[in-house]
Amino acid sequence: MLSITKGPPPPVWANGVTAMRRADQHRWQDISKPMRDAAIEALLEEQHHLCAYCCRRVRRSDTGEWCRIEHVKSRNPPKGVDASTWGDQHILDWANLVLVCPGRAGDLQTCDRSRGNLKMPLNPSKPPPRPETALVYTRSGRVSVRDDVESCDAIRHQLDTTLNLNAIGLIEQRKRVLMRLKKLANRSSGRLSTSQLQRMRSEFAPADGSPWQGFASVALSWIDRRLARE
Repeated sequence: MLSITKGPPPPVWANGVTAMRRADQHRWQDISKPMRDAAIEALLEEQHHLCAYCCRRVRRSDTGEWCRIEHVKSRNPPKGVDASTWGDQHILDWANLVLVCPGRAGDLQTCDRSRGNLKMPLNPSKPPPRPETALVYTRSGRVSVRDDVESCDAIRHQLDTTLNLNAIGLIEQRKRVLMRLKKLANRSSGRLSTSQLQRMRSEFAPADGSPWQGFASVALSWIDRRLARE
């Protein structure tokens, strides 16, 4: 998971939402295809083409198989929460929208498919805490949270259960990234220079607007820890 810097909504979305609210329409089902398409393109750019939760690569698809628009504050209230107090203004709120992957790792459900309507203490689009400083990746490929982070137990539950981010398929893909980084370090006798680390960082997370590599969150965590030692 990486922090998402929310920008302004695309004009097609903003104008469409204004028109819907004037007509007292707040349902997600009422948005138009041009609004949905514009939202997906803008969210892809905001998130560097990565899933907001697991950081797999996502891409535009007319069938919806490769990406889905997700509401960080769910459209429907969690179990036990009164619907009358939950409201509906957030449903069309651009700040509440992120893009996620199809939500499958092998036969297991992950990300928004695993989450349902459950609340999440760690919100990638509304820190603190920032995922980059709160989360840690182990050599085994698991993602966890630092023990000194506020609400760490609730965040750990979010990672392990709510989003199922330690599903075996995701663990294996994170391990592949870590093995690739380790091989690069071994070629330099285990010691990478600052320029080498910065070059590696730009390969995983290009600054020119190009899509980032899948699971860049793992690579950036590994690289930035070593840059901090320099």
